[in-house]
Amino acid sequence: MPEGAADFHSALAKLGDPWGIEEHGLGAKVYPSCGYTHRCVDAAIEAREKLGIGSVAEIEGVSASLPTFHLSVLPYGVPQDRTEALFSTAYCVATALATGNNVVEDFSPQGLEREDILALTRRVEVSAREPKRPELNFDPDDPDSVEVRLVDGRRVCCEVPIYTGAPGRDLDPARFRAKFESCHRSYTDNGGVLDLSAAALVEAAASLHAAQNLLALTTAYGAAT
Repeated sequence: MPEGAADFHSALAKLGDPWGIEEHGLGAKVYPSCGYTHRCVDAAIEAREKLGIGSVAEIEGVSASLPTFHLSVLPYGVPQDRTEALFSTAYCVATALATGNNVVEDFSPQGLEREDILALTRRVEVSAREPKRPELNFDPDDPDSVEVRLVDGRRVCCEVPIYTGAPGRDLDPARFRAKFESCHRSYTDNGGVLDLSAAALVEAAASLHAAQNLLALTTAYGAAT
């Protein structure tokens, strides 16, 4: 094959045999940011809980590590807008440490004006490491890590091999509903209260893994839109 030519044979060798959903499973995107930030977000939430952080003022510094090819699509530090925030590991880690979560509202104009989170974002150092097996998008044997250092001298480093919502680390029903409600709030002006049609939609989505077909989901979606 000439140098630089596209290898369509290899690229298409597995097309439909098997289907990706059969090979990799169906995951849920629990955080609104780029999926490559999710293991670091999980690690930051775990570190927050272990240290009992009550205020970001307690945090002296943070270090986050992820593979080179993940960080290559996450080029931003302190974000200037929503798009940059969604692709900023530092901002997503800072938000998780400050709030214990990472939700749609954190990427709103109001969320991006929080000076405490922006100040913490500046204290997050993000480094890239060479992946052990670059052919794997998320290698469970090569976890992402977040180390948090507090002003009182305490520190903890948390590693996450599989992000929340990935096959093998499924969302529990309560967290699935919380993510749906967070998304719903961003598109309504009623405080995010679910009406009957929206409630039916979230129940249909939550039961998708056990459904024989998509009829219940599509019916509920049609009623809610």
